[in-house]
Amino acid sequence: MRDESYVSALEGDPAASGRLFRILKASSFLRFVSRATFASETYPGPLTHMQIVCLTHVIDVVSPDLPIITSRHPARTAT
Repeated sequence: MRDESYVSALEGDPAASGRLFRILKASSFLRFVSRATFASETYPGPLTHMQIVCLTHVIDVVSPDLPIITSRHPARTAT
């Protein structure tokens, strides 16, 4: 988790998708993880960088798998 003031606008993938939940295939954070750990394309496999953008922080997640997101509350319908 990083303070949003320290997240560089240049670090992201120009092809990133999303606004508050971003999926990046290339980023400086992903390159850092590759250099700082033994994670590779071979093991555990191609990594994806996901960002959860909060009001004052950005949560970085790197994983070979995309998350499964479910709602804890049923969808509300307009009346």
